[in-house]
Amino acid sequence: MSPQEFETQVARPSDRALIERYRLAAAEGIPAVSLIDGATMAALGADLTVVEPAESGEFTYLFYGRTVAEVTGDDFSGRSTAHQAPRPGALAREGFQRALAAGNLTVSLDRAEENGAVHLWARLHMPFRDGAGRPLVVTLHQPAEYTDELLRDILDAAADGILAVKAVRDRRKTITDFEVIALNSPIADYLKADRQTLIGARLLALLPCVREDGAWERHLEVVQSRQCASFESRYTIHGVVRWFRIVSAPLNDGLVISYTDITELKLLNLRLQEQQQRLEEEIQRRLKVEDELWNLAHLDALTGIANRRAMHVRATKSLAEAKMRGSPCAMIVLDIDLFKQINDTFGHAAGDSAIIRVAEIARTGLRSEKDIVARIGGEEFAMLLQDADIKAGLAVAERLRRDFEATRITTSDGKSFGFTVSFGVAASKDGHTYETLLQTADKALYSAKRAGRNQAHAGEMPDAA
Repeated sequence: MSPQEFETQVARPSDRALIERYRLAAAEGIPAVSLIDGATMAALGADLTVVEPAESGEFTYLFYGRTVAEVTGDDFSGRSTAHQAPRPGALAREGFQRALAAGNLTVSLDRAEENGAVHLWARLHMPFRDGAGRPLVVTLHQPAEYTDELLRDILDAAADGILAVKAVRDRRKTITDFEVIALNSPIADYLKADRQTLIGARLLALLPCVREDGAWERHLEVVQSRQCASFESRYTIHGVVRWFRIVSAPLNDGLVISYTDITELKLLNLRLQEQQQRLEEEIQRRLKVEDELWNLAHLDALTGIANRRAMHVRATKSLAEAKMRGSPCAMIVLDIDLFKQINDTFGHAAGDSAIIRVAEIARTGLRSEKDIVARIGGEEFAMLLQDADIKAGLAVAERLRRDFEATRITTSDGKSFGFTVSFGVAASKDGHTYETLLQTADKALYSAKRAGRNQAHAGEMPDAA
């Protein structure tokens, strides 16, 4: 910004009078500080500072105007730029040095944070000489409250919608609303209103939906904490739904709020989320169907244990692994004795209950996840025990036989019955196939049936191929 722009855009009548007097005096060299007379101090003194350079490169404040002190929250009279916060001190030194180097009016526009508050300043620096000829710099400070036109020009350079607002407080100093002090064209377009009519308007009147999504509480927190906040909000403005990414930043006793329209991006993301949700639901549906198909192919519908096909596949693999280890596997085939009598006497539901109970008890004979139990016929079951010889297989069969003999089943009409189970056991190693092992155990089962049932017989395996 040039001194001419400062004069036309920022300066008040009293400011312009001082600038004109300075220019006239500066035509003959750097003016004497006596140019700042009593009348000038009465009119502008609250907005002025006077500094002199020190040998350290810092500047000492000989005078610090009341308004400048109130806005910054500190009075640096008698102190130097070294006592200011790093950034404000650096900005001040740069402005003073530039004015002395130019030997004429210079302007600086900066945004400085002091005592937890952020201020936008337009500063007019005027180099002078004191009575002894020493250099001084008198600076006219215009805080944001006096630079609405300048602030509007800055805001208009932004592509996003921007509102500058100041807090409206009640008698207890509680914020009840925010008043618009500046805005740019994009936000006026969103609100479908003339910019001039929006100046002085209240935020909650312009955007009542601010209270609906937590944005109001976030704005209040920014004023209190002096920390920026960034969030997303969905607003309905004149019947049009828009999504905004909002950044709320502290500005004196108010806020600068920027609104970035992300409606298209948000709608795209929402569509992608919907598609992803549908895709995930479809994947889950297909996995469920696959599980159901797998269960139909591998599990017995009544008992939930492996079916004949699954036993064949898993046992074939287990026998191959046992062959590599050189260890035996035991096959147990078991069948409910006189099962037809159970159905004829107590009904098919009772027969199903007996089959389910056999599956439950047979599971207790499994010693590890590698062992297998399956229903391979109506009331016939098979078990394959890894790393088990004929003796181990007979021991498991005998324990299960006693458990079956001791069990009782109660029908839906209150009747009770028991049953027994017969077993055939075979053991394989050195390459016997699943079919050979099953056939040998099956022959041993029928041997137990012929011998009177409710017992376990061992089968003798043929020589392995």
